[in-house]
Amino acid sequence: MKVYKIGKATIYVESALLDMPREEAKKWVADELAKGNPLLKEMERVVNECYRECALNDDL
Repeated sequence: MKVYKIGKATIYVESALLDMPREEAKKWVADELAKGNPLLKEMERVVNECYRECALNDDL
């Protein structure tokens, strides 16, 4: 598990991607996004929304 802090949010990630070499994980994510993986698309939307909100509130 890996923990990220973005502003006041704490994000816990538990994924097999963390065990892959970085380039392999990046390729997997890009391939899945290209295929339209709905879960990955939703995760991308939520993370981007969090970043936008933090940026607007100067929490970064």
